[in-house]
Amino acid sequence: MIDTGLSESLVETLTGRARNKLTDLIQTTFSTFPPQVAVHKKLVEIIAMLALNGHVVIVGRGGNMITKEVENGFHVRLIAPIHQRAEKLSKSMNMSKGEATKMIKEKTKQREEYMKEFFKIDLADPHNYDMVINDAMFSSEHVARMIIQGMKYKGVLVEPK
Repeated sequence: MIDTGLSESLVETLTGRARNKLTDLIQTTFSTFPPQVAVHKKLVEIIAMLALNGHVVIVGRGGNMITKEVENGFHVRLIAPIHQRAEKLSKSMNMSKGEATKMIKEKTKQREEYMKEFFKIDLADPHNYDMVINDAMFSSEHVARMIIQGMKYKGVLVEPK
């Protein structure tokens, strides 16, 4: 993760419910932009800088839209049925499947609203990606291999001779 001058726990709050209060504080103190616009603008700057420097994997936060014109970019969306996502999350976070399902639905709604508000797109539209993979059907290793193969087919990953 790039050093933004913010602690990891603070960055996490920017993606949750606390974002509104925090961005209001930032806006009134440091910015002439509306609060969420100021946070979004900084996020876009950081992601664009990382992408232009190359050799990075950007997960979420509109990375596919911010970098859609970056040469040698490859955009992947991983999907899976909610019950399988909830099962994985409940195990990794030591919570009930019900709590995991609720968290997934809330986070999904927040992501969808963010993408609609700031990028004017439907997060689930497959046309926004080079590849969409249902990772419930494959192991992590198989998913990685499919992504690598897709990058080769697109010409953004070339094997050394």
